[in-house]
Amino acid sequence: MDSNYYRITNRNIKHCCTSHQVIYEYCYKCPYYSCCPYIVPSPPVLISITGPTGVTGATGDIGPIGLTGPTGATGDTGPIGLTGPTGSTGDIGPIGLTGPTGSIGDTGPIGLTGPTGSTGDTGPIGLTGSTGATGDTGPIGLTGSTGATGDTGPIGLTGPTGATGDTGPIGLTGPTGATGDTGPIGLTGSTGATGDTGPIGLTGPTGATGDIGPIGLTGPTGATGDTGPIGLTGPTGDTGPIGLTGPTGSTGDTGPIGLTGPTGATGDTGPIGLTGPTGSTGDTGPIGLTGPTGATGDTGPIGLTGPTGSTGDIGPIGLTGPTGATGDIGPIGLTGPTGPTGPYLNSYDVYTIYDIDLKSQDDVTFFKRINIGGLTSLSDNDSTIINLTDGYVYFISYIVSANVGANSYFQIAPFIDNIFEFSYNTTATSNSASNGNATVSAGFIVQAKKEDTSLTMPFYLKFTTNSTNIGEVTGSVSIFPFAIL
Repeated sequence: MDSNYYRITNRNIKHCCTSHQVIYEYCYKCPYYSCCPYIVPSPPVLISITGPTGVTGATGDIGPIGLTGPTGATGDTGPIGLTGPTGSTGDIGPIGLTGPTGSIGDTGPIGLTGPTGSTGDTGPIGLTGSTGATGDTGPIGLTGSTGATGDTGPIGLTGPTGATGDTGPIGLTGPTGATGDTGPIGLTGSTGATGDTGPIGLTGPTGATGDIGPIGLTGPTGATGDTGPIGLTGPTGDTGPIGLTGPTGSTGDTGPIGLTGPTGATGDTGPIGLTGPTGSTGDTGPIGLTGPTGATGDTGPIGLTGPTGSTGDIGPIGLTGPTGATGDIGPIGLTGPTGPTGPYLNSYDVYTIYDIDLKSQDDVTFFKRINIGGLTSLSDNDSTIINLTDGYVYFISYIVSANVGANSYFQIAPFIDNIFEFSYNTTATSNSASNGNATVSAGFIVQAKKEDTSLTMPFYLKFTTNSTNIGEVTGSVSIFPFAIL
């Protein structure tokens, strides 16, 4: 016989009964053959199924209590009995009435309309039906109590499925409700790119609406155009009444019961059946003599730990112990990332000095030569003043040459914010060997920090001499901002 034929053992029967509620004579007929873990190879043999256990008889009267014997050793645990069939479910109570619908919450604010997508091809416009008004929902009735679960009968053979009953008639359509008010129009979003528009013909006058003709056959579905923006949702109309439920189709006839096969050889003893119901308690017999005290049993397992008690008060802080020896120096940590480069002032300025008719106590005249960064500038109304932008630190240097005649002197006095800075004052004396020429120079740092709301600080050089025969006065001023206050 082909070894692919398998006999179903009692373990198989248990597995099939509990897992699939079916029993097959041979495994090769079973749809769960390929996954069954309990099959054993055997020639095909007919099987017999142990019938259900009969009802346990009533319990007899309890005899007198005998002497308590010593406790025997615990026997091996017997096999678990088959799970009894599930009892039939009781009838479902009637559905209660639906409770009243709660009031509708306030409508949230309308969101901004998104940008308009490209316009797809316009499909034919269908006839719009009017929305019916929503009917009032009836109150929900009380839920009936669950009936008692009946005894479970034996599982019969599954009969063929009956023919499906005719579909009940469609319920009447409720009356059309009034159209709700149109919601507010949302803000118009930004218009998307418009495709090429064909020339629009003149609109003719609208004719009178003719009678609605019959609905033609549905044409093939056109390609879906791009989805246009979603319009605002109008208010929901009232729900119409629920149509009548159609009648339930008749149940099909039960198929005939198959022929009983021949009785097979007696199979292995099945597992112990379910214990029947306990009979009524008999009368209590007389109390027997107390037997001798048995040997002390083994100590039981340790009980569960009780709940933790409340935390006691914190004790006083102890004295500080002596300071421990200093530990070894730990390894040097990784070098952190390089910080960002600090600000760089790409700014410098040079102004030249040239005068031919300067007098004592006059300010020298400046001419802009180089101006990078824009932090300094000549005054709009006076070319003898250089304005320094507030909030920076400047290095200023000057050199001035003048012909004041032999044996004379001249002095250059810097003024910053209209204050004479005598520390940077310079003086030169001429002689006959120099043909009356002399030169002065100086360099210093200035903090342009105004106490008022001015944005600039004035800087100028005052020329002083004892000579009345003044020739050319030339020179230059270099200004370098190098820090921010």
